[in-house]
Amino acid sequence: MVFRWLVIIFGILILGYAAINYLLPYFSPRSVTIGGPVAVLKQDIPKHGLIGINFELQNERSNLIISEVLSGSGAESAGLKRGDIVLEINDTAVNTKFEAREALKSTKPNQIINAKILRDSQSLVLKVRLMSAKELIHLRKKSQQTKERDP
Repeated sequence: MVFRWLVIIFGILILGYAAINYLLPYFSPRSVTIGGPVAVLKQDIPKHGLIGINFELQNERSNLIISEVLSGSGAESAGLKRGDIVLEINDTAVNTKFEAREALKSTKPNQIINAKILRDSQSLVLKVRLMSAKELIHLRKKSQQTKERDP
């Protein structure tokens, strides 16, 4: 009888641990990769174009702040920088990660889009070449390898 309860408790602990590790990336409020690692974890690799940046949600103004620009991405080539605030993607206003994802759903990899940003109180429109999910994953791995090699 005690053994049965130990097995049940152990099973519940294992399932709870697995559920927390699986769901944790979805509830992280700090940083969001549009169509990046979270989509890969969900086995839902997007077919639309991807920018190659991470966003940090700015709670006071509900704007999207770029927290990282992936090295080698179209975003880097276009001149997007950490700290830029994304206002529009292809003439669609974006204030949340959901709105940014929706604005990208109708795009394709290698398509050129307009990204309206705010940098140092100045509004800029940059042309960004979108990437495929495969390109994004490849660049992310390459970036991680570089960081490991050069600490």
